[in-house]
Amino acid sequence: MTLQENNAIAVVDLIAQEITDILPLGTIDYDQFGNEIDPSDKDDKLELRSVPVEGMFLPDALATFSAGGTDYLATANEGDSRDYDCYSEEVRLGDPADEGGLGIQKAANWQRTRR
Repeated sequence: MTLQENNAIAVVDLIAQEITDILPLGTIDYDQFGNEIDPSDKDDKLELRSVPVEGMFLPDALATFSAGGTDYLATANEGDSRDYDCYSEEVRLGDPADEGGLGIQKAANWQRTRR
């Protein structure tokens, strides 16, 4: 079972009707090769690149499959923030240098991200 807003997967024993484990998924580093994203919604183009931010997977749906005798679990990761009338994780970043020198590396690469 996915625990989307908690960035984890729960292992459920259907016979005992209990959760037997919770598997945290951690974060993904978008500054690493192979994890590139298009961080801007303002330039009307698709431009995948490395950016110095991390994000959560936030699994929405899952499926299992077997290949070569090994069972796999695949997730469809939503990866968006929580944004409600009473609570929001969304923040629009301008130039971090304009915010009193936040000490953020590679600030020139930042256009938009969510915290």
